[in-house]
Amino acid sequence: MMVISRQPKTPPKDYETQRWPLFPALHPMPVCSSAFLFIWEAIDLAGKSIYPDAWTGAERQVLVWPTSPKRGVEEARAERERTIASLKSEFGQHATTVEQPPRVLAHNSHEIARDIHLKKLAYAEAVAREQEKWEQNQAVMTRLETVGEWLDGCFRNGAVRTYSRFTTLPGEPIAMQPSDWFLEENFLKRMVPGKFHRVFFTTQPPQALEVYAFVNRADLETVIAASRQPKIDGPAPAQVKEASVIGIDQEALSPYLRLAIAVSAQQAISNANPSTTEALAAELIHRAPDFGLAVGSKPSDDISQSFAVEIAKAIRWPSARAGRGKVPSHPA
Repeated sequence: MMVISRQPKTPPKDYETQRWPLFPALHPMPVCSSAFLFIWEAIDLAGKSIYPDAWTGAERQVLVWPTSPKRGVEEARAERERTIASLKSEFGQHATTVEQPPRVLAHNSHEIARDIHLKKLAYAEAVAREQEKWEQNQAVMTRLETVGEWLDGCFRNGAVRTYSRFTTLPGEPIAMQPSDWFLEENFLKRMVPGKFHRVFFTTQPPQALEVYAFVNRADLETVIAASRQPKIDGPAPAQVKEASVIGIDQEALSPYLRLAIAVSAQQAISNANPSTTEALAAELIHRAPDFGLAVGSKPSDDISQSFAVEIAKAIRWPSARAGRGKVPSHPA
């Protein structure tokens, strides 16, 4: 009889913190007529609208990754220190004494030091690579949460009609009410499995049953299209007066905000008329004394040239930034 030896499982490194997929494997995917979108498809469509440049379509590969690799290394180090302190407390200072390695020849010592140094570098590089993956994953998770919150609002206010169905097989779904979405749980937590517990009051007694969620395709496309239209809240920029902005008393705003608003109104800044950072910064410096701001580079001064440049960047539209070809569409 042949005996197969099993190698012991290598324990994870300190930086290999626990993670798992947010979206489960769902086979088969729920299908419906072209008038409807499965909830995952709705998330993808909304995501492409909100993040036209960043949304890749691979967001369903995102991981739930609570602890960052760097935090994992720090926690492991802290745990080892607590263990050593506990051993010292229980057994005395000799608790951490280890057998000393055999003495090495002097001419080999630099090779040993080099090996130790290289191992430390390799470990640090591995931590950095894993940390970068974690940060990219967190950015995807943030985008998903933003999209989820926006969709949840559309469902709650009735702008996008929703439906449910018990199986993944083809068939017409059952209409839902906006009130069905007023739940305390996080949208992604409810909807990532593709189904959630919906209370059916038509049964006696009422029952909470698992259903798959769908949305009205036309409704969602209409809301997205409307969100891409330019919105004008109140008067045009050139008509904004320094006395108030959208009904807010200017006395409630800082001098910097009042200065930025005044310059923006004076220059009639818009998406079509972004001006330049240099021109806006010069105007900010010129008008700063009108708002009680001292101009200069000393620590006691209120506004410097570099600070004016930063304010000017904030006044301009996103499309005016270097490398930006267009303004992202953000659903209202």
